[in-house]
Amino acid sequence: FPNGQYEQVHVPYYVDDELSGMHIFKSVNFSGILQQKTIKIFTTGCFKSAKINQSIIFFEELNSKEFCNGENGIDINIGKYLKRGLNSIEFGINFDRGLKGFETRYSLYDYRFLSLFATVLVVLFLILSFFFAKFKIHITTSIIFFFGLMLRLVYLSYTPFYLSVHDTLGHLAYVKHISQFWTLPAVNGCWECYHQPLYYISSVIFNNALSLFGFKNFFLNLQIGSLVAFSLFLFFSILIVKRLLVKKRSINIAVSIIAFWPSGIASSVVVGNDILLYLFF
Repeated sequence: FPNGQYEQVHVPYYVDDELSGMHIFKSVNFSGILQQKTIKIFTTGCFKSAKINQSIIFFEELNSKEFCNGENGIDINIGKYLKRGLNSIEFGINFDRGLKGFETRYSLYDYRFLSLFATVLVVLFLILSFFFAKFKIHITTSIIFFFGLMLRLVYLSYTPFYLSVHDTLGHLAYVKHISQFWTLPAVNGCWECYHQPLYYISSVIFNNALSLFGFKNFFLNLQIGSLVAFSLFLFFSILIVKRLLVKKRSINIAVSIIAFWPSGIASSVVVGNDILLYLFF
């Protein structure tokens, strides 16, 4: 911290306080043969330094030159600095007052992750095609749904939780309270604590379920939960459209409008209870 104190934290790390200045984050990470070499880092501050195994990473070598870019993240190629086994990593980030923190995600610039992502998409498409066939949904409509989902997955990889809506921190406080104490907060316990608890309880359950499979990013898990809810909304929208329209062309046009509507794409990864309005309204 700027005052010279040290504290053990977990990544993703976010805190909302009035402390500003330079923060140094140090960690020891294991690198194996399948380890990603390019990582994406989202931060609410500005990168000032980066060091791996005592080797300074020059910013000219990074994929992104926008070191204060909290919207799209910063892609850093750390492959040539890593060695097999344990590696010491250090980042220096300068923060202003307010929400501060950072997280790492997989980068689409990393060919290992890109190969895995493509494989998952192929498997997902086959599963969706088989599932949709059970509901007599035409293959063209299934493809529209698939590309709508793929577009949202790519958007998710470039969108941190704090860019979604203005009251995200209030929703997070609600979810964290239930997760920590397994009880509902007081009505005035946070910005959003007066809301009904369905979204917040289901978010805790979903996060805990993903955690069992090794997905420990609490904030990303909530975004994935929103994406699942929106995907269900899109699926039921297709069933409704099929009941209202007869011609395949008309059905595909209607589904395309729903699947690719810009605000729908942005809303699909929002952390907040509004996402259930799409599904249940």
